Amino acid sequence: MRSLTLLLLLGGCAAVTGSTGQLDRMTQAQTEGRDAANAAEMAEGDCLTQPAEPACLRIQAIRGRACLALARAEAAPGAACPPPTASARKNLDCAVDAYAKAKGAAPAGSVDAVNLAENAARAQYCAAGFKPPADGLALLRQARSGLSGLPATAERDLLAASAALAVAQRPALGNDERCSAAREASRLAGRALDGGPPASIADASRATRNAARQEAAGLSNCAGV
Repeated sequence: MRSLTLLLLLGGCAAVTGSTGQLDRMTQAQTEGRDAANAAEMAEGDCLTQPAEPACLRIQAIRGRACLALARAEAAPGAACPPPTASARKNLDCAVDAYAKAKGAAPAGSVDAVNLAENAARAQYCAAGFKPPADGLALLRQARSGLSGLPATAERDLLAASAALAVAQRPALGNDERCSAAREASRLAGRALDGGPPASIADASRATRNAARQEAAGLSNCAGV
């Protein structure tokens, strides 16, 4: 499981408007690896009344990364998500909330925008497992949607496949939606294997593809997955 990428432009020197004092403080904390400090930050100053100001969006992006990093630090080696501890739940909720408020923090198509979208989807996927069924399903759908427009990598394909598999495994959903999700999980997991990824990703991708095929086998008219 790779570490979360530091935000590049979000920690840069480009002129922004909004709560720049808080942004400077959080940028420095991120550089120094003080995730707990950034996770504890709350909107202040101009960000209370103008949350869409560029500095305020960047503050939320940095806070989201910090919260997700703290949650992932609790995960076992090789695990996609942390166990359902109170602290992991709190940090994932923080990450989901902060990333939702950070939309537009980076230029479309930039490295930061891609990283933000991937991190947001990871937070949504992991948080979904701790939520009531309807709320969890909504987060899984958001994660799948957010990942669908990103450049393909083995790790992103595995994450998207895992989110699709989690949808396929929900018995309350209709047969057609579950079958479609199982097919997508199998397809993405297979694509993750195409480029010869690291062993940990390859193993998880094969397991995800096998689980998707097993799920499809129990559904009506869902052959060939």
